[in-house]
Amino acid sequence: MRSQGDCSRQSRGGLHEGLNEGQARALLRQLRRRFVPLAPDVETRVRDADGARLDDWSERILDAHELDEVFSGNPSH
Repeated sequence: MRSQGDCSRQSRGGLHEGLNEGQARALLRQLRRRFVPLAPDVETRVRDADGARLDDWSERILDAHELDEVFSGNPSH
């Protein structure tokens, strides 16, 4: 039988997974709109990223002039 703590940890894990999935979906929409078309490996990279990395890329896209700048962290101004 599972303890209440085990169920709570699983719920939090599912919540984080769902949040990351939504964040990845939003970032992919932004990337597609700005840098059409996206290579399949870029889509996979975004879908496989953790929340902290998605946060970082979501900020970098605002200043990036090229797709590589989103992922390298060196946007040109």
